[in-house]
Amino acid sequence: MYREIRPRETSGAAVRSAVSATSVDLSHRLAYYIAMKIANIADFKNRLSRYLAAVERGEEVEVRKRNVPVARVVPVSRKPKNRTSLGCGRGSVVIKGDLTEPLMPESDWDMLED
Repeated sequence: MYREIRPRETSGAAVRSAVSATSVDLSHRLAYYIAMKIANIADFKNRLSRYLAAVERGEEVEVRKRNVPVARVVPVSRKPKNRTSLGCGRGSVVIKGDLTEPLMPESDWDMLED
């Protein structure tokens, strides 16, 4: 009275795609955590300048308390520097009229005296 138990059959492509999706996700996570520095609070406090230098270089630092993550120090995105050079708009402006003349006629100046 023995029954033969066979595993459920699945297509090879479905198994390969599930394995590859899992391995890709795992490899991304692994690469992320390898690149990120991990420090306990005491170590972070004692070597703060070293960790901040690493953050300035673009790395992330995860701070842990009793091996439980409590904070993540990440670099701040900086604004790109202004690369406008002086004189780049020369010749692109047309001035109509005389810039030294008043915009209002002299007869209207009396209303401004009040």
